[in-house]
Amino acid sequence: MNMNKLIVVIFLSLGSTLVAWSQPVNTVNLLHQNLSLINPANYGNAANKTAFVDYRRQWTGFSNSPEQLTFLAEGAFRQNKIGLGLLVENNSVGVINRSNFGLGYRYKLTFKEQHFLNLAVQAGAERTSIDFSKIEAYDPAELKDIQPSQSSTIGRFSIGVNYRIAKIDIGVSATAYMGNQIRFSNPVTQGALSFSKVPFYAFYAKRPFQLNNRWVYTPVFSILSTQGLSVYFDNSHTVSFDDRLDFGVGYRQSNNLYVHAGFTFLSQIKLSYAYQRNLGQYASVMTNTHELGLKFILASGKNNGSPNTPSSRNLEELQEQIDQNEIRIAELNRRLDSLDQDVNEQLESLKNEQIDKAELDKLIENLKNTPNETDSNSTIKVTRYEVINVTSETDINSLIEEANATYYIVLGAFRNLDKAKELKKVLKRDISIDTRLVAIETGDKTMYIVALSEEYEEVKKASRDVIQFRKTKREQYAGYLNGEPWVLKMKK
Repeated sequence: MNMNKLIVVIFLSLGSTLVAWSQPVNTVNLLHQNLSLINPANYGNAANKTAFVDYRRQWTGFSNSPEQLTFLAEGAFRQNKIGLGLLVENNSVGVINRSNFGLGYRYKLTFKEQHFLNLAVQAGAERTSIDFSKIEAYDPAELKDIQPSQSSTIGRFSIGVNYRIAKIDIGVSATAYMGNQIRFSNPVTQGALSFSKVPFYAFYAKRPFQLNNRWVYTPVFSILSTQGLSVYFDNSHTVSFDDRLDFGVGYRQSNNLYVHAGFTFLSQIKLSYAYQRNLGQYASVMTNTHELGLKFILASGKNNGSPNTPSSRNLEELQEQIDQNEIRIAELNRRLDSLDQDVNEQLESLKNEQIDKAELDKLIENLKNTPNETDSNSTIKVTRYEVINVTSETDINSLIEEANATYYIVLGAFRNLDKAKELKKVLKRDISIDTRLVAIETGDKTMYIVALSEEYEEVKKASRDVIQFRKTKREQYAGYLNGEPWVLKMKK
């Protein structure tokens, strides 16, 4: 064969293969159990530190069929506030090889339990190479002028969003390239083969359903799409038993049906297998795809099953209890708010019922001398009283001590005995102030005084104490009293 013709044939065949194969659609059948493969916002979502290895061989029995090896390491840190991940992939199809790696960072915004938003970014590189030494020719000398291998490396970046509310999990991601032109040269004709990498998008939604205490059914729907190409639909249906055994079936657009199963050993190692078969017109060639996955749980987080932590079924029960407790807490808060409103109304009523200073002065003028006696309510009745108005030490120094007189520090005055008793009770309950009741008859009316428990024989000491009480207790009693405390003199 003419050398130039050979080179042209090689590059034409490689070109068609590269254009079809270069799109970054990840067709791993165990994808739905490892969604971090397409969305960095899932890194560490299970609150574990894990390592996952996946080997996929397509179309066994077909020479130079595609092979893919994937390594994924991820983990959660700072109480699952952040997640970190490393993704390494290597794809081989005959003489063509594509490998990429990426480092990802995920940040979690928590709104409430089981309601959060993950934001993530991943950066890395992708290397595409051609190994001409693998080309089989009738005359190897014809390939002597071809460089054994050529490669091209470009930057690869991904962003991802994951939203979780209750049990519904939704994710969206996009992958783009920097320096996305890949070029291979023809050393014989001096020609070149080049093509561009285009953005790749992924969407998934899943929601587990608890069948009973041990069985869980999880459907996952995903869309994988390369810009400019048809949308690529995929769905998987998995049933798991007690977080140890799972199996399921899935269907991928382009007539591919696959089944998978997995078993977890010692709660730390999970072995999975998937088999895919093409149901279309190329079934005789594009069939018998095998995939093997191995996951290691390096460290368990608070949300994952392990020998010393509850399994997912127990977590479901705990979540239901949490939901019920949240409902009870909301009801208690509503009742507390109602009680607070009732208490505020009660205090406002007590303040409004208290006799103001002007009316008190009028009562003082009308007070008549009556014999001392004690009523059935154990309240003291007096013959004569006087309000002592003091605001400073100067006022105190001008006071004259008087024999046969008793002094009280008064907090409030009422016409209604029940209101006076209510204020006495509230002051003790809310701000731990001990008081006593004093009843004073003013003609055909009776006034009830709520005073501090201590009796004073000296007017100056009582006056100093009321000034000190105003200074130290004002913040406590301000919401209960209609005005400031004052000193009452009772003449024996």
